[in-house]
Amino acid sequence: LKLGGGSGYARLGATMAARRKRALSRAGKPESQPETPTEKKRPKIDDLQPMQTDGPEIGGVVHGLQVSAFTDACSRIGELLGRVNDLKGSRDENIDECKGDVSLLVMKLKQLNREAQLRCKEARDKTNDARQRIDDQHLQLQNMLYQVMHLQKEIHECLEFKSGHEDIELVPLEQFYEEAPKAISNPAETRRDPHKRMLARLHWELEQRKRLTCQLEASTADKQKIQEDIELKQQFLSDLQPQLDAIMKATIPVQEQMGVLFERRRTQHALALYLPQPLYVLFVQASAYQEALDQTLNVSIEGDAEEAKVFASRAPLQVDEGRGSDSDREERQSQKRKKRRRTVDQAILDKQDNLMKTHPLSVRFTVKCNGQATVSVDFHNIVALGIVTVKVSVDSEQLGDLLDPSSLLNKLFPGDTGHESPNPANAFQMRRLGLDADAFDTLAGKVGLPYKWAQWIAGLDFLSDTPVESAPSFAAGKMELVVETLKQRLESRLTLQQQIQQLDSLVVPNLPGSESLFPHKVKTKVVSWNQLTQEEVDRFLDGRSERTTSMVKSTTDYCYQAILQHDNVKLTALVVVNVCYPKIPPLFIISVSGEAGTCTSDNDLNIKALEAELNVYCDELVHNRSPDSLLSLQIRRLQMCFDVYLQCNQAEGDRNERLWSRLSCGKDRRLPYVYQCDPGFFRPR
Repeated sequence: LKLGGGSGYARLGATMAARRKRALSRAGKPESQPETPTEKKRPKIDDLQPMQTDGPEIGGVVHGLQVSAFTDACSRIGELLGRVNDLKGSRDENIDECKGDVSLLVMKLKQLNREAQLRCKEARDKTNDARQRIDDQHLQLQNMLYQVMHLQKEIHECLEFKSGHEDIELVPLEQFYEEAPKAISNPAETRRDPHKRMLARLHWELEQRKRLTCQLEASTADKQKIQEDIELKQQFLSDLQPQLDAIMKATIPVQEQMGVLFERRRTQHALALYLPQPLYVLFVQASAYQEALDQTLNVSIEGDAEEAKVFASRAPLQVDEGRGSDSDREERQSQKRKKRRRTVDQAILDKQDNLMKTHPLSVRFTVKCNGQATVSVDFHNIVALGIVTVKVSVDSEQLGDLLDPSSLLNKLFPGDTGHESPNPANAFQMRRLGLDADAFDTLAGKVGLPYKWAQWIAGLDFLSDTPVESAPSFAAGKMELVVETLKQRLESRLTLQQQIQQLDSLVVPNLPGSESLFPHKVKTKVVSWNQLTQEEVDRFLDGRSERTTSMVKSTTDYCYQAILQHDNVKLTALVVVNVCYPKIPPLFIISVSGEAGTCTSDNDLNIKALEAELNVYCDELVHNRSPDSLLSLQIRRLQMCFDVYLQCNQAEGDRNERLWSRLSCGKDRRLPYVYQCDPGFFRPR
């Protein structure tokens, strides 16, 4: 049913009237009944006319009319439904009429709702149109603002523009007018117009730069040609170097024959650049001494040059693990936890190895002694301790303890045994690593002994524990003394070794020029000569006086036992050879065994005088002679004096009175032990 206008209500009224007639006919009532006076007069449905409007409006007036119409319809529906509820169960014809009215009111509500929806849609469309117009205008505004901003940016860039000619360093204005041709400078116009003046200056600068560019290209071409010539010459020189090396290598035998070793010197000087400071000083001074005073001394650098280069490129060796910041110690501890746990002994050995690590290069002295032996003295630098150690090797056909490398240079200078570090700071370094002072001797024995004289010639100067006169701080002051003392020690040891070997064969060397010291005929013979251990020395001195035992107190000396025999009487002598022989003469301690018992210096004054002849007056034996043969001369004197001792103790009938002028002299009745060559007899001292 389409609602709208008066025709719709007419058709609806006709339809409702037909329905009412059919309902009354079914109920058997007359079509119309008189209205009772108690009924209220209801409004007719025809009275509800639709609200006529020319069209949807958005104004508030139409909206208010719709709300009031909606409210009236709802209230009428409420009233009609209440009446229907009251008339329910009765056969009143007004129930159908009320239902029809309710239906009409519901349709009215639908019409109002549809009109409201149409009006809302129309309002929404108008709103969207207005919003679209506003968005378009806002977009246009944004475009205009963007264009304004772009124009402002362009204006700013134009204002901030800096021309490239401002960075060009032009020639001064006066110089420009002096050097530039008038076709370019045009003074008549450029002096009045700054713009034309700047253009002219730039034009002149361009011409100048073109000219300089041409010169640069020409110079570059010349440089390239010269560079090619240099490369050709360098290639020639690089090819020439191997040929020169081959020639120098071929001439080495000629250099050795002529004593001019250019190639060896060049190689040694190249190695010297990688020496540590102490060894470098030692090498320079030793080379200078060799060239100036002693050509027989051979000075060389030993070691691997590549390893020395790697060693020089490393950081200084750090042995002290206790130093450093807390963060460094924590980092080291964290790294240690990640590593494999090592034993305590292995950790101690690693610390000791780091402490006693030497530089890869060393300096070697090679000394040849009379063609009998060659001694090599190697000087090493212990980097962590800052000292120089000495290691000796001997190449000789003669073997024996006297040429033992570990004791050959012992006490080369007084008190210098090499068993203590000359650097006082080393004691603190070892104590920090948990090592005592006695451990230094054991560790140093692997890399050599740090003699004090080695520090002198290496330019190292350390304070001593006791105030003594300091050695020169420069190596040249001690180099000559050390080398001469070293050669004297080697020659003395070789001579002493020869004497010991002859005594081992029970032969007393008969030295040339010693005929005036001893008679031609000596009856006492050497029947035994052997070296003693420390236990055997203690056993020999057992029961002797304290004065006698105190003379044998050094464990570094060489002890021998000599047994001499004259008829049935034996003389046993303890011979103590000091390591500083012959500066310190050998010591003789004598005991005589015979039928009357054993006589020593403790109970026999003649034996004491005999020991004095050997130990005190030994300088007479080497007067104007080499002191290296002192031991053999003392043995010869011992033979002679033992003959005199036995002759003087014989009975008067058995004595040979022609041997002495007086039998004894002095209160102690000294025997005639002094031999006078010219008369050929003995006299008391």
